[in-house]
Amino acid sequence: MQGRQNNCDSRVTLRYQRLMYPEGCGYRSETGGLMECLRQLGVEKILDPLDDRIASKGKLPPHKRPFVDSAPIPLLEKSIQETVKFPDEDESMGQVVIAWLDTPVSVLQKEFVEIEEPLCTDIDFSINEQTRTAILATFENVPTEELEDLVTGLFDVFKRIVNEGIDMERMKNVIHRDRLKTLNEIEVNPHNVFSGLCIVDHVYGKETGEDLERGVKDLGYYEQIANFSEKQYHIDNPHIALLGCPSAEFSKKLIDDELKRVEKQRETLGPEKLKDLEKQLEKAKESNNVPIPPQIIVPSIESITFINVITGRNKSEGKYKNIVQGYLDSDNSTDIPYFIQFDHIPSAFVNISIYITTEPIPVHLRPYLEIYLETFYSLPLNRPNGEHLTFEQMVNELNTDTISYEDNWGIKGFEGMICFSLKVEASKYATGIRWLRDLLWNTEFTAERLKICASKLLNDIPQTKREGYEMSLNVLQTIHYDRLRSNKYVLGVLNQEKVLPETIKLLEENPSKAIEMFTKLKEILISPENFRIHVSGDIVKLPNPKSAWAENFKNITDTKPLSPIPSPQNGYIIKLPAIENTFATHAAKGPTTFDSPDLAPLLVLCEVLHTMEGLFWRAIRGQGLAYGVFLKVNVESEGAKSGVIYGLVSKEATESFVSQVLNNLESGFNKKLISRVQAVKFEDLHAMLVKYITKLFMPETSNVVVISAPGKVKDVQEGFNTHGFKLEVKSLDKVIK
Repeated sequence: MQGRQNNCDSRVTLRYQRLMYPEGCGYRSETGGLMECLRQLGVEKILDPLDDRIASKGKLPPHKRPFVDSAPIPLLEKSIQETVKFPDEDESMGQVVIAWLDTPVSVLQKEFVEIEEPLCTDIDFSINEQTRTAILATFENVPTEELEDLVTGLFDVFKRIVNEGIDMERMKNVIHRDRLKTLNEIEVNPHNVFSGLCIVDHVYGKETGEDLERGVKDLGYYEQIANFSEKQYHIDNPHIALLGCPSAEFSKKLIDDELKRVEKQRETLGPEKLKDLEKQLEKAKESNNVPIPPQIIVPSIESITFINVITGRNKSEGKYKNIVQGYLDSDNSTDIPYFIQFDHIPSAFVNISIYITTEPIPVHLRPYLEIYLETFYSLPLNRPNGEHLTFEQMVNELNTDTISYEDNWGIKGFEGMICFSLKVEASKYATGIRWLRDLLWNTEFTAERLKICASKLLNDIPQTKREGYEMSLNVLQTIHYDRLRSNKYVLGVLNQEKVLPETIKLLEENPSKAIEMFTKLKEILISPENFRIHVSGDIVKLPNPKSAWAENFKNITDTKPLSPIPSPQNGYIIKLPAIENTFATHAAKGPTTFDSPDLAPLLVLCEVLHTMEGLFWRAIRGQGLAYGVFLKVNVESEGAKSGVIYGLVSKEATESFVSQVLNNLESGFNKKLISRVQAVKFEDLHAMLVKYITKLFMPETSNVVVISAPGKVKDVQEGFNTHGFKLEVKSLDKVIK
């Protein structure tokens, strides 16, 4: 709990629970326990009165289901607004959470996010499925001075929508898209969809099962709400508004209080009691280290049902001879001058992706890649037929035609690659291709849109810097990567914190120069020799899988050979006032090729390191030395193999392109890797432990970054120094100077 009790999300959520639910209601509870309570809780306190309490009850009455048979939750009688402080020296950005019981909400991105001076960077709506449903709207990264104004502005928007009415046509499109997303989830993650339904029904549903039967028929509910009138979308209910406000003063108070608490505990216990407690701890360790029974059943890989991915390409050159390649070859089309790989899997949807190497981007333009990615799906559009779409029109039409779209950089270890993906219904395959064409070639940079997106990215940074683990990785990138050409460094939070304000200033003072730079950046990226296209879906059911590209994509006549795919590539202690615990990240060299013979045993060893109740778990987490270290050895490594195999099999449908095109491995590599995993012996694990893992903890072979609360920095530094690590203490703003 020390890792999260006093962060923004936890403090705001706990206060919401205490305000929303009455005394005695389980929904008020902090399920992880509060530190001040956990410190007072011992085994004796739990067990001593247990026998008496059980015996005193006599014959038990009929079972009552928690929550379902409890007193009903009362509705809020009035609206409440409070400020909740959380620790951070950076007091620029906070959070707003607004909660209702049983009331719908509206879309607010346009009013609060997509404006020149964003009032927040994202709005998230969530539903707490309980005996009385609660709906929460969370506004992330709100400028501190705007926290109260945002709440007022939200309800002003609600009133205006009530007066002006809802765009019911757009509402129907949103409902249709959400229905498709549900179908997609059933196809991609059926275990999550149905396990969630079953769990909620088990807790709250009727024991006869009729609620579960209704729950799995949720597609029918989309038809019902599609016929709602606009009056059914607004209810004027009381609400709770919580303003998460960063406070340097509160951060200092937490540090001082913790130091005083520890010192008082030492004085209260005294030397003799501390020695006695140490003996009790050692005795508990012995009890905790009883060996786990070695009998573990590991199924054979022969029992695994693989997703059968069949690959073809627009230019096979004899590499593929299968039903998919034959179908592609029979699609009479003109020569398509760019690389396309088609992966056939059973699906009602088609995923269209374009992978682009950033290697040719010059040093002076690379820092702007982050803003380019942020604006990719949110710019005005000029179609080849002369039609102009504003940013809002473009987003609405894109949402109507797609199920999802996303962008990523750093694909499966290739930090020099970026990827744009669209998922569409199979019937809209050609439409998806046209969208990819328009997004790549026909969008229009404007100073307004660039500034809005840059401001959103800048406002996101304070929240990111409150995450200890994330910042340890970011600082490590400053050690490992080229500061001029590496995306890991250039697009990292610490560098972008400098780049974004400079870009916003340039957009204000010289917008034409800024637009010229972004235009040049785009021209380099969308040069055909820099991209590779991937299509996955039921390829043999698409009417024109190959010729659709000739008809709907960019007509390119002057082609060059494909650019090569870029290969993937000290110590600090950093003070971070927003956290109360410590995060340490160690890095050392690993295998340098994707087909390395070390890969299978190292995968198994890494799975061993993550195993619950293993040696590391017991020796480190079990003794309270760290929260997240895991290891399991000896015959238990058979269970680790099962974990690795499950991970590889579950990803097989999406790994074909990455394995064959980026990693330059043969088709079916994952299946062969699974066989190698099954064949790993204990001595292989020992060899990997010596060759790689031990290097993580040697000063001469590893880089180390530690992120810690200010009050613990001195102790952490002294501890590392005793083991030969010379760690320099810095604040985040000094790391890249």
